[in-house]
Amino acid sequence: MFSEVIGMCGGVNAFGAEKLRVPTLSTEAVLAANPEIIVTATPGATTLDRPLPAIDRWKRWPSLMAVARGNLLGIDGDLINRPTPRLALGAAQLCDDLETARQRRPE
Repeated sequence: MFSEVIGMCGGVNAFGAEKLRVPTLSTEAVLAANPEIIVTATPGATTLDRPLPAIDRWKRWPSLMAVARGNLLGIDGDLINRPTPRLALGAAQLCDDLETARQRRPE
């Protein structure tokens, strides 16, 4: 489902071909993929003024494209992880986030 939402927003999930719906990804796999943006579901209301360990851990690799461009993002898991009407809100936020990431591409 998450890959479909990314696709609706004009993006490509670097790990969309994984057989598991929610694969466990190794650090090495993410570093090798060098994604332009890293998005994770966060608990509760999304705020970027509090630590997000699942996101902040990537800052150890400043050469990772998502880190270098400031594209480490969290979306409220209640909006993006469940196929409910709230998924539309999560999709809208993800589309906005992907557009922001596109604007951060070097010229």
